[in-house]
Amino acid sequence: MGKDKAGRPITYVHAKEHIKGQYPLQATERLIIFFIETARLLIEPPVEEGTIVIDMLNVGLQNLDYQYIKFMINIVQNYYPECLGIALVVNAPWTFNTVWSVIKSWLDPVVASKIHFLRSSKELTEYINPMDLPKRLGGSQMDFEFHPPTEEDKAQMKIFRTDKEGMEKVKFEHMEAAQHYINMTLKWATRQTQNEDDERMNRVQTAKRLSAAFEQFVPYVSTRTHFHRTGEIQEPIFDIAYNRICAGDSETSY
Repeated sequence: MGKDKAGRPITYVHAKEHIKGQYPLQATERLIIFFIETARLLIEPPVEEGTIVIDMLNVGLQNLDYQYIKFMINIVQNYYPECLGIALVVNAPWTFNTVWSVIKSWLDPVVASKIHFLRSSKELTEYINPMDLPKRLGGSQMDFEFHPPTEEDKAQMKIFRTDKEGMEKVKFEHMEAAQHYINMTLKWATRQTQNEDDERMNRVQTAKRLSAAFEQFVPYVSTRTHFHRTGEIQEPIFDIAYNRICAGDSETSY
């Protein structure tokens, strides 16, 4: 992935690799959500946004998937607002102008203003250092090479998927923490308490509890990725939870 000149992690999308109808739409939608959640783990404070580079080289009709595009727009605008810093579209054919006029009508004006069309890959260097660009886009960075799951990854995944009791336990704790946070937020919003400092502190503690509960839930609904294997993402909870299950310890710690 790498980062742009503003320190935002970059996601590269090579549009020709997407073939309309190759996989069930629901599976594709779930993959998009999983990928966005993974990309968010690469964001380091104070940066709060990401950059997308969309390579349109050799794109044909078989690659244009309006359902896929509509879903992406809905997710970015309504579920991950303000997470997009900038989107750079490169190598778009002139015929894409008609397609863009349709897509632009679906976009919020604020989101549309973040999308820039570049005439060539060379213009990417205005936003991204050449050493951080992949070779296929004229940079010096090695092109992406997937690191497949290790035997350890597979063993962990099997353990988490078969631990139904543990799954239900952490799911319940997460839902309980989420409801507590909602209740606390409603109380804060309607000013049902007299002491504002205590109220603020309670919300902070409730948010920490929710965050910790979700962390315990992660190994059961997610998995380690390529970026975990390359060391770009550090999530020790996978090893902690795996070792706890293997040791027969059902207690979670926050």
